[in-house]
Formats: sequence, C-alpha cells, structure tokens
Amino acid sequence: FSYSRAGPLTRQTREGAALHAGEMASANKVDFEDPAMEQWFLQTAQDLFLLAHQGTGSNSPGAAKERVLATVKERSAAPMYRMLCERAEMMADAALVSSMEESVANELKQLDEELANATENEGESEIRAVLYKRARVYMRTG
Repeated sequence: FSYSRAGPLTRQTREGAALHAGEMASANKVDFEDPAMEQWFLQTAQDLFLLAHQGTGSNSPGAAKERVLATVKERSAAPMYRMLCERAEMMADAALVSSMEESVANELKQLDEELANATENEGESEIRAVLYKRARVYMRTG
C-alpha cells in the first residue's frame, strides 16, 4: 500500500482513480501516441546527417535518402522533402509536393472546423484537444 494525504490508497480507490482517468481521457478525445513512435525524427535526423557527411555501408547516402523519402511521404512533410532534394541534389517532384501540401491543408481545414465547433459548443478541454491535434500536424509535417 502507498499513502496519500487522505490516507492509504486501497485497491478500490486505485481502481476508481483509474476508471476516472479513463473517463477523462475518452472525454478529451485526444489521441496520444506511443512515445517510442514519437521519436521517428531521431532516425530522420541521423539519415540527414549521413546524407551531408556521406556515410558508408548500410549507412550509405542512398539508403539514408530512401529512408528519409519514405518518412516524408508517410508524413506528408513537404518542407522536409524540399530540404532532402537540396541535400541530395535531386529534382523535386512538383506533383508530390502539391499533393502533400494539399493533404495537410485539408487536414488543417478540418481541424479548423472542429476548433470552431468546439469553441461554440464545447468546453476548454475539447478546445485544447483540437489545438493539440493541430500542433501534432505541424510537428509531423515540419
């Protein structure tokens, strides 16, 4: 058992607190991702470094470029794609850039509508949840 200011935490109070936390999480409607999945940018940063400094073997610039390109396409990260094209000295695919930018713009437009709805009809928690989702879009896309 552990103690709090109110006394010992019993199994019932722990289960009640967990249930309450679950209810709050579902009410906020925020999609928290696994922290390990959030570190995709570490491998991408390493790959961009290898592109700049010409790695060798499995860390060759070609493999690094392919990994960064896959990440860019998966996340619709047009700014990162432009940087990759500059560093790898390759021509940017205008159709790919425009489709990524259009995808992000549509997602942001949908979130703006959700924000307007939350501002009019919901509370602060729902507004914060939409703002959090919007921040995650900017984090994902660069």
